[in-house]
Amino acid sequence: MDDERLWILIRYALGIVLISGLTTVLHRFLPAHAPKWREILPGAIVTSLLLLVLAGLFASYLNGLANYGATFGTLAGVVVTLLFFDLTGLVFIFGAELNTSIHRGALRRRAAAHLAARAAR
Repeated sequence: MDDERLWILIRYALGIVLISGLTTVLHRFLPAHAPKWREILPGAIVTSLLLLVLAGLFASYLNGLANYGATFGTLAGVVVTLLFFDLTGLVFIFGAELNTSIHRGALRRRAAAHLAARAAR
């Protein structure tokens, strides 16, 4: 393996680690109730994977299909950046909603088990 391929591999591995780490930290410290680490892992993993897919698809879209320079002129960079931020925010909110849904389901199962145990007495 030559140096250029090794550098590309290291660069992508480092990017994946940074995105996953930052996503996990944000999912942990942004909510008001400070969930446990194991409660945020499903949403953080899904968010990280979706962010990586989004970045690849968005780069492909910009390279092949879109011509923002002709449409927006000198403001094309700002428009493209805001569009990417918007899509990134949607992905992050999806991961947070996934965490919330899993947490609420666990609470419902726990409450149902408690009621069943109480009714059995």
